[in-house]
Amino acid sequence: MPAVPDTSMVVGETIAAPDGVEATVIDVTLVDPSNLKLTEASIAPIIDQSGIGASAYPPTEEAWTLRRDATGATLPEDTTSNLLLVLERTGDTSGTASSVQIRYTVGGTEYVEHGTTSIELAEACF
Repeated sequence: MPAVPDTSMVVGETIAAPDGVEATVIDVTLVDPSNLKLTEASIAPIIDQSGIGASAYPPTEEAWTLRRDATGATLPEDTTSNLLLVLERTGDTSGTASSVQIRYTVGGTEYVEHGTTSIELAEACF
């Protein structure tokens, strides 16, 4: 995504609780960040089957106004939500992370998942 230094952007992914059991988020972190700072991680509902993909900060979508802190958030069973990350590019070169790590519990067992999307905030996309 295009972003000059000291600019914040919002990146969204989806997060789901498994069938028949709720999940609780322990924490959300960036994997191998460089010139990139995670300033907020939130959970928000998916409205009209549409997630927030990537947006300037702050987004205008209604889901943004309904967000809550990801740390400690409980996801009801059989639901999918937006996982929203506010990211700030902190250096003169591109801000990058190889993925997002989510630690969570389901049924008393802790899990760690790494997202499949890498992140880059740069002067230009091309």
